Amino acid sequence: MTLVPVPIFSAAEAIDIPGAISTHGISRDTLKRLDAQYRIFIRSNAGAKIFMNKVALFFAKNGDPEALEAIRAGDYEHPRVVNAYRVMGIKKPTDF
Repeated sequence: MTLVPVPIFSAAEAIDIPGAISTHGISRDTLKRLDAQYRIFIRSNAGAKIFMNKVALFFAKNGDPEALEAIRAGDYEHPRVVNAYRVMGIKKPTDF
């Protein structure tokens, strides 16, 4: 199965690699491994800066593929997805 990246709908959801390293205390290699496993990186075109969805990063870091798939499917009412957006203080895309 080919995974598509988790979308980013607002600037509040976006984090780049340096931000993820400093915020989550993980290495660039760990981020690359998480992307290889869960496909969380988004790049608009070759050579562009890499971003990821903050909530997707949280779920990937914590090994929660079910919640990642809920986001990919657009299920922003999944209990863990709702909770993650609430705890992080980010509006869900369905709240706009």
